Amino acid sequence: RTAPFGAFVTVTAPDSDAAADGLVHITAIKDGFVEDVNDEVSEGDEVQVRIQSVDVFGGKMSLTMKSEDGAPAAARAPADLSAFEGIPSDQWLTGKVARTAPFGAFVTVTAPDSDATADGLVHITAIKDGF
Repeated sequence: RTAPFGAFVTVTAPDSDAAADGLVHITAIKDGFVEDVNDEVSEGDEVQVRIQSVDVFGGKMSLTMKSEDGAPAAARAPADLSAFEGIPSDQWLTGKVARTAPFGAFVTVTAPDSDATADGLVHITAIKDGF
């Protein structure tokens, strides 16, 4: 099952029928930010996990779906923003909110007279006057 803070996964020990439930915390689902657990996994999905820790007395097991410990997050290719160069700062663009965060909203905009799109951050202090 999933919860706002992660996903519970039933794992079976190698070469055994012993099974137990463990938690993959939202921060251990993938490299990078996860806004909603349900966007990444659903009940019934078969996933690959590694055991991070086991608390036999507390009956808890922490799991991760991320790459090996210490491995850097996969780098994203830089976005080509050249279609947005030269657009005056007083020109309004229409965009679509891609996702929100406590500090603002990420908005996808299309460059005028182009099919080029990019995501940009509208900081919470820039959403409306007087904030």
